[in-house]
Amino acid sequence: MIHDDTPFPLRVLIAASTGFLRDEIASAFDEDFVVLRVADARAAEEAAREGVHVLVIVADDTCNSTAGELVQRVRVASRDGYRVPVMWLAAHSDESLLVDACQGGADDLARWPVEDDMFRARVRSLARVAVLESTMGQAAESPETGSQDLRHALSVATHLINNSVAGISGRAQLAALMGTSDESGLVSVCLTEGRKVSLILNALHRLSESVAHREEEAEPALVVGAPD
Repeated sequence: MIHDDTPFPLRVLIAASTGFLRDEIASAFDEDFVVLRVADARAAEEAAREGVHVLVIVADDTCNSTAGELVQRVRVASRDGYRVPVMWLAAHSDESLLVDACQGGADDLARWPVEDDMFRARVRSLARVAVLESTMGQAAESPETGSQDLRHALSVATHLINNSVAGISGRAQLAALMGTSDESGLVSVCLTEGRKVSLILNALHRLSESVAHREEEAEPALVVGAPD
């Protein structure tokens, strides 16, 4: 069954070499989360093998390795082909940091500290999209997947895409009402939500192609009778 449910409990991996940063970030999560804290890339890789849903890294404190390397090692080690989404935290969000986040494979970028409820909501959103992407990928490989599954996937994907569009629109409207010019903040939201939409649409396309190919193969061959 294709779904976009938030995993429960949601396993969050916090990777930062500084202990107080790991503790401060971990304190933002409640009982719905299992928080794993690691101080280096090797420990992050080992934790990923046990299963994690979201990776949280600190831009200027990435376990003595580049952020891109850390992300790659965690994703390679992840179980069942699950693409671990990355929340990138930073004390500032200027243009150079946005570039670094894109190159490092970030799925979301947040200025730390961030309000706890909003932080948890964004982490849950990352997990929901990743779960949907993963289950659609598995469905595309399953011979039992059919048109009904595709219609359900389309419904779920539409809901999440609408949420992303609303997030971009809401941020733009807020900036206009407040009369502020937080360009980096608006770009960050566009980056995050646009990436989600891209992941969902790509997974949906692969699923629809798989279902169409399977149904074409299942159609009986047209037999042309001999002329009278």
